[in-house]
Amino acid sequence: NYIASRYLYIPLVGFCLFISTYLAKFDARKSLKGIIIVILVFYSLSTFIKNFTWKNNTVFHLAMVKRDPGNALVHAGLGDCFRNDGFLEKAINEYKTAIRLNPELLDVYNNLGVVFGDSARYEDAIDCFRRALKIDPNNLAAYNNLAVSYARIKNWPQARASWEKALK
Repeated sequence: NYIASRYLYIPLVGFCLFISTYLAKFDARKSLKGIIIVILVFYSLSTFIKNFTWKNNTVFHLAMVKRDPGNALVHAGLGDCFRNDGFLEKAINEYKTAIRLNPELLDVYNNLGVVFGDSARYEDAIDCFRRALKIDPNNLAAYNNLAVSYARIKNWPQARASWEKALK
């Protein structure tokens, strides 16, 4: 799970507090105290360095793509970041990579279609929404986005049919 490091952050704080309390009350050999202090310093520095990776979602997902390039969800997340930052071509590339890695990701087809629509590539958008509907024929967002794409190319009968299917 590529987000596991975010889940473990809070428990590690508790672990460090536990060890610190133990060290304060520990009266045994100094060498054992020294080893524990070195371990704490190591983990503290590693946490400090990790904070740069967690600077924002784009930086985080770029790091995760380097770490796990075969994970479709990581590429989809990076595509979302690029889309939100306005880098539509980069978003398209990441969504296409995610689909190549896992062709059953409904949301990725929908998001890719939205980016194609934002780029005035309506035929490509329509294709994405149709593929999303093959995965889930009852997906309201895909029907709505399909209708909007048809409306943008002034194909009113198809737009109306898609909106009617969304309303059923």
